[in-house]
Amino acid sequence: RVKAQAEGKIVVLADSLSGRCLGEVSVQAQDGWQEVSMRIRKIRGVHALYLSFEPTEAGHCDATRKESPYWLRLSWMKFHASAK
Repeated sequence: RVKAQAEGKIVVLADSLSGRCLGEVSVQAQDGWQEVSMRIRKIRGVHALYLSFEPTEAGHCDATRKESPYWLRLSWMKFHASAK
C-alpha cells in the first residue's frame, strides 16, 4: 500500500540500488492510499531487496515543497508464493 506525491514507478532491485531489476509497477499521484501489485522475477538464494521510486516527470518531486518532503510513502508489503 502506497501514497504517491507524484506519478512514477516503484522498482524492486536485488542486493543494491544498482542491482538486477526484479520488477516494477507504475503508481499515480493521489492524496489517498492505493494498493499496487507486481510480479517479481525468480531469483535463487538469499538476497537483500531494495525499493526505488522513479518519478515520471523530472523535477516534479521537489523535496523543498511545504506540503511534504516525501515522494512516496510505503505503508506495507506482502509477498505471495507463485502458483506452481
